[in-house]
Amino acid sequence: MANDFIYGVDGAVSIGAKVVSYISGWTMSINTGAVDTPDLGSSGPKRTYTGYKDFTGSLNARMVMDTAAASSAAQEQIVDMFASGGTPAALAAKFVESSASAFTGNVVFSNVTKSQSPEGLQDWSADWAQSDGPLVHATAS
Repeated sequence: MANDFIYGVDGAVSIGAKVVSYISGWTMSINTGAVDTPDLGSSGPKRTYTGYKDFTGSLNARMVMDTAAASSAAQEQIVDMFASGGTPAALAAKFVESSASAFTGNVVFSNVTKSQSPEGLQDWSADWAQSDGPLVHATAS
């Protein structure tokens, strides 16, 4: 029998071997590939669906630095790619839904947004897209 689906508190995001700390949420969109198929004289577009999987998403987190925890380094690694003006590199990512379900693969972050409220901790968010091939979904249900 399949597992009941997961609760948000079970989720996590890892970049390489580092778990990203203080994640408040992540999103993932999985789209199929669509190719416009030419058809002279047709009254509208015609598309062929290729079965290609296109993964994109985002993550939101608190920017909490903990020098004793390696997990803080994952946040800094993502932010530093943009702050240094370098080319964002493909990183091995793991999006955990539960102990029985996760997506893994290489992703590239396309932007980082940081926000600071006067009375709270700094927040940050980042958008990502798959890099070399689709993400792999593994379940243990």
